[in-house]
Amino acid sequence: MFKFFYFFISILFLVHCSDDTEPIFQVDCSKVLCTEVFITLSVEIRDVNGVKIALDDFQVTDADSGADLTREYTPAALAVFQEQGTYPLYDDSFVQEHPNEERSLLFTGFIQGDLVVRGTYVVAADCCHVSLVSGENVLLPYPKQP
Repeated sequence: MFKFFYFFISILFLVHCSDDTEPIFQVDCSKVLCTEVFITLSVEIRDVNGVKIALDDFQVTDADSGADLTREYTPAALAVFQEQGTYPLYDDSFVQEHPNEERSLLFTGFIQGDLVVRGTYVVAADCCHVSLVSGENVLLPYPKQP
């Protein structure tokens, strides 16, 4: 009886073991139920004393392709970002385009045309939402040059 059991287990291992790097189970996002929550990953820009920094402009770029991923925003939205010192990095609107993927991003911030802050990030998306894999939530601007 035990010989049959061990034989059966051995056959299972042979069938399921392979050199493929593909995952065994592919998630079919069409069968996943998602919440109605909309997630936006953000970056806070603060000085060493914790004071919010108002950027004149910012850009989010795909580090691999160089594509500009910055979402369009109104002057009123920029004013809110500046007031809060928090700027959008990546959000759930990218999930449909890149489900079950990780992306490397570069966030750059500018004041009067000068680059004052830069951060690198790895973000991921499942079938429903985005998440931060690596990168700092709070960035400090470069020290001012005399």
